Amino acid sequence: MILNLNLNPLSYTCMSFFTRQVSATVVHTLSPLDHIKSLVSKGLYHQTLQFFTQLHFHHHHFSFIPCVLPSVIKACSYTHFHAFGTQLHCLALVRGLYSDPIVSNSIISMYAKFSDIYSARQVFDTMPHRDHITWNSMINAYLQNGLLAEGLQMFKDLYFIGLLPKPELLASLVSMCGRTTGSGLRIGRQIHGLVVVDGRIQVQHSVFLSTAFVDFYFRCGESLMAMSVFDGMETKNEVSWTALISGCAANQDYDVALACFREMQVGGVNSNRVTLIALLAACARPGFVKYGKEIHGYAFRHGFDPCHSFSSALINMYCESGESLHFAERIFEGCSLRDVVLWSSIIGSYSRRGESNEALKLFNKMRTEETEPNYTS
Repeated sequence: MILNLNLNPLSYTCMSFFTRQVSATVVHTLSPLDHIKSLVSKGLYHQTLQFFTQLHFHHHHFSFIPCVLPSVIKACSYTHFHAFGTQLHCLALVRGLYSDPIVSNSIISMYAKFSDIYSARQVFDTMPHRDHITWNSMINAYLQNGLLAEGLQMFKDLYFIGLLPKPELLASLVSMCGRTTGSGLRIGRQIHGLVVVDGRIQVQHSVFLSTAFVDFYFRCGESLMAMSVFDGMETKNEVSWTALISGCAANQDYDVALACFREMQVGGVNSNRVTLIALLAACARPGFVKYGKEIHGYAFRHGFDPCHSFSSALINMYCESGESLHFAERIFEGCSLRDVVLWSSIIGSYSRRGESNEALKLFNKMRTEETEPNYTS
């Protein structure tokens, strides 16, 4: 069995040097399995493949292959080395590891990341034993590659044979339905009804799944249903509150979004950056700048880093409120990274106020900083 990373000479030399240095200090104290797991946990995927190849060629540690292969396959999936992944697949066949669901499931997930659905399905169809993880992995492979119809068909087959889908899988299905126009709402409702009638998975007990349904119904414009699901949740965390607030803001229920934020604070749930960005969008209208300032102050008091997306939301809020353009200017000047989105926000605000000379001056300054304008700016 020949394993080849197909790297260019410079990459191969650098990786070989790194791996030799790591191996010299670690291999004597860690087993191959522990060392490979350590590399994968640190995100050193290329080095994982190089280390595995060296062991396979130079040390002939064939006995450890069943233990380390799933970790090596996982590392390969993040490198997008399709040819090497195929060789790992062949190695599993040669070593008789295909009957191990852990190995086969990892191969399915690897091919899914490679967008090679045909190979993933071949692995699934030829597996001698399939557990619920296998089914979930294959359905997720379809969903990751935008194949909702195929994923739904396999979801039906999974239910037909009596296996229980994982809440994470249901959440992925529902989320994709929310991003699908036309039949998305109908299919998502059917999944919701099926889960409720089945009874094996209690939606209200799963924060992850309930939040997915909240987001789904908001995306489909069903605000009342989204709030009903949220109200029925036994446990609510910052992610579920953020889904509620973001959904209200996206559906232009701005007053409700702000009221939910106050209720969230009373309940002692901390906000995250996504929550505040959604709230700033709710305050980006005349007469609501005072609420936007409160959120700005909240972010400052709680030590939120002024990331690009948050700064952009602040600038947009102050500009759209039509009252506090000088605050927007100060935030803009303090941004270390000013892309075309930020430039367009501040230029557009001057244009809407009729200050064309200032807008043109900023436009020329944007060009001198070598930022290419878009159709908005």
